[in-house]
Amino acid sequence: MHHHRRITLFLVIVVVPCLVLVALGLRTVRQDQELAEKRAAEEHGHQIDQVRKDALGKLEEIRLRVAAGQRPGGVVIVTPVKHRAPVRDPEIAEGERAEFIANDPAKAVEHYRRAQGPYARLLLARALHKSGNVTGAQAEWQILLKTPFDATDEYGVPFALYAAERLKTLPPRIFEQLDSLPATALYLLKSLTDDPRIPAQIDWAEQTARIVPELPALAARFPLADVWVPFGDPPWLAGAVRPLQGGNAILLAVPASDVLPPLDAGGVELGSAFPGLRVHIPKQVNPPAGVSHTLLYIALSLVLAVTIFGGHLLWRDLRRELAVAQMRSQFVSSVTHELKTPLTAIRMFAETLRLRGSSDPRMQGEYLDTIIHESERLSRLVDNVLDFSNIERGRKVYRLEPVALGEVVASAAQTMQYPLAQSGFRLVVETDSGVPPVRADKDALEQAVLNLLTNAMKYSGAARDIALRLHRENGHALIEVEDHGVGIAPGEQTRIFEQFYRADQSVPGAGLGLTLVEHIARAHGGEVGVRSVPGEGSTFSIRIPVETGA
Repeated sequence: MHHHRRITLFLVIVVVPCLVLVALGLRTVRQDQELAEKRAAEEHGHQIDQVRKDALGKLEEIRLRVAAGQRPGGVVIVTPVKHRAPVRDPEIAEGERAEFIANDPAKAVEHYRRAQGPYARLLLARALHKSGNVTGAQAEWQILLKTPFDATDEYGVPFALYAAERLKTLPPRIFEQLDSLPATALYLLKSLTDDPRIPAQIDWAEQTARIVPELPALAARFPLADVWVPFGDPPWLAGAVRPLQGGNAILLAVPASDVLPPLDAGGVELGSAFPGLRVHIPKQVNPPAGVSHTLLYIALSLVLAVTIFGGHLLWRDLRRELAVAQMRSQFVSSVTHELKTPLTAIRMFAETLRLRGSSDPRMQGEYLDTIIHESERLSRLVDNVLDFSNIERGRKVYRLEPVALGEVVASAAQTMQYPLAQSGFRLVVETDSGVPPVRADKDALEQAVLNLLTNAMKYSGAARDIALRLHRENGHALIEVEDHGVGIAPGEQTRIFEQFYRADQSVPGAGLGLTLVEHIARAHGGEVGVRSVPGEGSTFSIRIPVETGA
């Protein structure tokens, strides 16, 4: 019940506030992140609006310059928007049928001669050339070369330029007409000469020649609207403008890369002014204040660390207390058993003497010896318990005075003589007479030796030889008790001196004997040690310093 109360207090006082602080801290971080994302979204929207405004501003500037009759660099200009469809003369249709279907260029020549206009003459020159009449074809091209520049095909290209391409020569007064020529005508002219007077924008006329045929269809869909329509690959922007002096509308084609960021199908739309057009504008989320968040994370980490450490200490403390409680319970059980055994023997032999009287002096003596032995055994057990209690409370006092250790060893051997003989043990005592007296508590040292001898009896197994030795070694008096019993595993040799600990639970005992031996040895400025090999026996030693000069 005490443990449950401690755990509950720890949860209420430490864990719950810690969790609340962590939750509030994480909520603050999340709100800061949401605010940063919202600001980034607003900033991204402003960037999109700015890109749209900048692009429309550049395109409007181009429109104004074109409307004023200028030719901005990098702009395709096509005029007029409404192209003329060619006049379909029946003779031209018959000539094309003979030329392309019947593969009879001579028959086609007859039909083209009966047609009228520069277009018919252009077709006649082609048919003459196919039929092998190169001179006749060149004569027709010479006539076309001198036709006015307002005689054009449906794309606004003068027929004179088609003739110039075949004759590999320039039409007369061609550079006086550059401002009225569309981009397709300029591209055709570029193939004839590299004259620097040709506008610079047809340096990329290779693209222009491919996309210009698409522009009239776009103009029909978006006539003069304030819309820039993307088309082609790489993309271009098509728009329309009406000249300031009046006349037909002029269609413009501008490379999208000149006015817009990189296009991206997964990007953001630019609005109705650029239908279907998406551009890549990176969205930047500025992280919240790094220092404040770092400090917050550090604080939360410290709170969690302290809580976890406190929980670990509580868990370790509870585990230790539970282990001690278990050992105490086992100790009470063991002591109860240890007390019950001698008391039962004393009662049994006392009742036997009472019933049988003194008819058999030998038997009476044995019974009395047993009663005395069990009484001494009971006294030693009670003394051990009382000494341990005093040691735990810090009240154990040792009376140090000069003591001959040989007398201590002899007295302990005499006390254990009867129980050893009763159990069939043979005790060998070896005493070095050269060991000088030491300052010690005689009763305490004798109790320590008795505990070691009792311990040797318990763990001797089938062996029945025990040695008790006293000798001097390196300025110390050494008392050793050796048995040839079960021995102690290496992993347990450091624990056997712990209170209530017993290496072999099957052997009865309270687990206090060796604890008291160690305390007595340290109280005399010495130490206790053990050498043991499992299956071969153990040797316990009490080492007490000898006074200098002794």
